[in-house]
Amino acid sequence: MLNITGYYQEEVFEGIEDNSDDIIVNSAGHQKLITKNKFETVRPCGRRDFQILYVASGLGHYKLGNSFETAEEGTFIIYFPNHEQNYHYFLCENPEIYWIHFTGYNALSLLENSGYSHTGFYKIARNNKYNELFNRIIQEIQLKRSNYLLLSKLYLQEIVANMSRDSSEHNTPHYSKNDIIFNAIQFFQCNYKQDINIEKFALENNLSYNYFIKIFKNFTQMTPNQYVIQARLSKAKNLLLDSNYNVCEIAAMIGYDNPLYFSHIFKKYTGNTPTDFRNKIRNIAT
Repeated sequence: MLNITGYYQEEVFEGIEDNSDDIIVNSAGHQKLITKNKFETVRPCGRRDFQILYVASGLGHYKLGNSFETAEEGTFIIYFPNHEQNYHYFLCENPEIYWIHFTGYNALSLLENSGYSHTGFYKIARNNKYNELFNRIIQEIQLKRSNYLLLSKLYLQEIVANMSRDSSEHNTPHYSKNDIIFNAIQFFQCNYKQDINIEKFALENNLSYNYFIKIFKNFTQMTPNQYVIQARLSKAKNLLLDSNYNVCEIAAMIGYDNPLYFSHIFKKYTGNTPTDFRNKIRNIAT
């Protein structure tokens, strides 16, 4: 069995309630059955701290109330203090689980403010970002380098914030395509200087050109081409304000070979030519 764990206080394994700070990560771990046929945890009275488990892959079985429920990959299970914890995993179902225990005077608020007010299942989605965040926490409390308590707390807050975001977006149209939209946005932000072929990008992501434009516009309120233009103009504004490059140089730096066309596009979207924009802002600053 793969069992990678980290503990804030090595001698305490049953969990503690500690209100000396707003949020304190007590322990965190990563478990995966390799040869053991079954792994079980039973705590009739729960623990004194909060617990979040994440089913990264496979299945897990958790007792909630009087019966067991099966959690699929992408499910989070939250246990509040002193609530019964009874769950098990089977090798044949290939479970891979991350978990974290935490306490502090703001621990309850962290969960409630994100929409998690009780012990239960929260179906989000499988995403490697959660694996990475859990692994960072485990590493921090294993190595105990400077500021490890602060960093482990921040990573926990990032997990909960992402849970809340992913949960809310689950109910939006085209949720199954959100990852493609996020990847597109990241791709456009990194490659806005290039001549991006939108149709090619859509086909590489197994979408038709028209459908990709539709779901991208539903999500961002603009077409992919408009988004690329906005990314270019945003960079152009920064260069106009924070550098002494001339308009021709800036046009080339953001992907326009023709400075006159760049000026036309800039004025169309901002109402000013690049030179007027630079002069107005600099005059205001002085």
